[in-house]
Amino acid sequence: MMRENLILDKSKAFALYWLELLYESGYINKESFDSLNKDNKELLKMLTAIIKSARESLKKLKIEVTN
Repeated sequence: MMRENLILDKSKAFALYWLELLYESGYINKESFDSLNKDNKELLKMLTAIIKSARESLKKLKIEVTN
């Protein structure tokens, strides 16, 4: 799960970088930035839950999961 967490952390940082860039350049306003940032956080929470659930299901089926 560590590899997936690293990928999600990088994705979060990448998305936040672009959102901040869009906001600071005036392309989006504060309200849009806050909304998009909230959506990004929720998506990452969902992806984390999906990965965790999939790993647990595979373990129940006794399928080896490699990092």
